[in-house]
Amino acid sequence: MKYSQKTLSNGLRTISIEDKDSLSVTALILVNTGSRFENETEAGIAHFVEHTIFKGTEKRPDIYQIGMEVESLGAKMNAFTSYDYTGYYIKCPKEKFEKAFEILSDMFLNSLFRDKDINKERGVILEELRMYEDQPMEKVYSVFSELLFGSHSLGRDIIGTKETIEGIRQSAFKKFVEKYYNAKNTVIAVAGGARAEDVNSQIEKHFSKFKTGKLNKVKEKFKIDKRAIKKSKNLRKPINQSHLILGGFAPGRAAKDKKYAIKVANAVLGRGFGSKLFQEIREKQGLAYYVYSDINRFAEIGDYKIAMGVENSKVQDAIDGVVKQIEDMKKGKFSEDELIRAKNYLIGGLSLDLESTNQLALWYGSQVLLETEMQDIDEVRGLIQTANRDRIVSVCKELFAKDNIFLASVTPHKKLQVDF
Repeated sequence: MKYSQKTLSNGLRTISIEDKDSLSVTALILVNTGSRFENETEAGIAHFVEHTIFKGTEKRPDIYQIGMEVESLGAKMNAFTSYDYTGYYIKCPKEKFEKAFEILSDMFLNSLFRDKDINKERGVILEELRMYEDQPMEKVYSVFSELLFGSHSLGRDIIGTKETIEGIRQSAFKKFVEKYYNAKNTVIAVAGGARAEDVNSQIEKHFSKFKTGKLNKVKEKFKIDKRAIKKSKNLRKPINQSHLILGGFAPGRAAKDKKYAIKVANAVLGRGFGSKLFQEIREKQGLAYYVYSDINRFAEIGDYKIAMGVENSKVQDAIDGVVKQIEDMKKGKFSEDELIRAKNYLIGGLSLDLESTNQLALWYGSQVLLETEMQDIDEVRGLIQTANRDRIVSVCKELFAKDNIFLASVTPHKKLQVDF
């Protein structure tokens, strides 16, 4: 895939990924801030800003006008907030790129953050919070993060709490945006059918006067103290299915030597129909409708999760089944066919994902924002193939060490007593 990088004089980093055969273009603006950079009293402000930035500019005074202009182009615009970064994007037919990018730029650079918009959106976000609270399959992730990371910002929900959402005022918005929304702390990635020279021209036109600012860096790094963490935490809710996450710490982005061995190990264990967890827990034992594993990487630390929903009376059976599979991974008890399937699953999934200009922009843009070096698609495919059995067993022994297995759960049980 052909891509070109450029840095404007104000420090704004850009990457253009040109695909002449694509009928669409996605323009993505990534800001190097998210919920992990918030203090306790402003928890949720990164997500709150992301919501409110759409509410109006001098040129487009309300969300209705913005939405109508976007849809009149046949385009779609949205945003997202993570622990590490915040993203704003517009996807449009390639012939509409210039106008679509102007709308995205106006919204991003010139949002008014009016009191009336903040107060109205406050109610929307509180409803979003209530929605997550009523979804135990989602809530168990909050329980897990709090169990593992405690009072650190990585242990808090990205959305914040009812108290913090109700307490955030206009002055806090302006202070947050002033601190983090600047050229050096931002990356623009544009992927699809637009020519690179046209992309660079539009970015220069709209962002050349964007304030320089400072690059944001992680200061409050998380330090592991496993002795301070309880082995399990259960949230009691009157539900018909128990939702569980078995997990622990994993290496962060800095541990580049372990990255692809962990990815392949995770795919062998819990990604896809042929994974050990799906075959054993669902297909053979019929204990769960959903069961999968996942890896999350932050700057200095990461985590692994094994998630499943099981019958309330069979929590221990399901945990026994998972523990058996992770012990097998530590002993190298997986076949060559399972290893080949996992690698093909990852490589094929990457190829399928990157057919979307949204994913293409995010894949390259997040590398510019978060990583120290760029890797193209062919290089990643090769690195996946190099993950061998010995390397996978080594990382599994680290991941699934006995002192690195914790349990978060949402169940109807008053007290959950399990052995894992």
